[in-house]
Amino acid sequence: MSTARTVHKYSEYSGARTIQGHQLCTECHWRRRGAEWRGSRDTQSAMMYAHPSPQLMVVLVGIPGSGKSTLARRLIESSSATEATPAHWVRISQDVLGSRERCVSAAELALRNGQHVLVDRCNFDMTQRAHWINLPGASEAYRVAIVLHITQARALERVLQRAPHEGGVDSASMPRGKIESIVHKMYKNLHPPTTGEGFHEIFECRSDEPSSIDDVCARVNFLLMRSANSPIVESP
Repeated sequence: MSTARTVHKYSEYSGARTIQGHQLCTECHWRRRGAEWRGSRDTQSAMMYAHPSPQLMVVLVGIPGSGKSTLARRLIESSSATEATPAHWVRISQDVLGSRERCVSAAELALRNGQHVLVDRCNFDMTQRAHWINLPGASEAYRVAIVLHITQARALERVLQRAPHEGGVDSASMPRGKIESIVHKMYKNLHPPTTGEGFHEIFECRSDEPSSIDDVCARVNFLLMRSANSPIVESP
């Protein structure tokens, strides 16, 4: 059975503070295949395009303490303002599911069911991210990576101060020395994604800045509203 899809026209961004009614952080940086643009006060312009896919695959990239799970919840909650209700999302968390294999199976099932996929995992290098890009059905989804930027010191501070975490990386579950080692290792080994890996767009988010988080949520909602013109299968 064929799937009806709507291909939208390009819209132009010329340093404006809004895109189709969405407020933009003036320092937010986006990348997409074959183009790069920065929303700033400079008189720059770039072309933004809409996707014809009814599904999104959002892959979070960041070290422990960078705010991945907080952003994941925020993205799902904020999507209630669009045609995509939270029921359309499946959050994939290895902290919850226990293994990468279970995460891969859950993501594959969600794609097969027509749901949006949000991968809440460190995804610190290309090999780790390839598990999601190469999933059956991922080629039909619009693939976005969100990189959460934070200093190593600030990430460590957050991890040490946070309440017991579902992944067990917190001061109540392990000694400070082990936490410091985990954060340092992840920070050193983090390699940001590129569009050459198979992502259509990459969003940069400074997780200590509310305006940057707001902007990323607005941009994802912008994509969701466009995908709402294509059919989405509700979860049971």
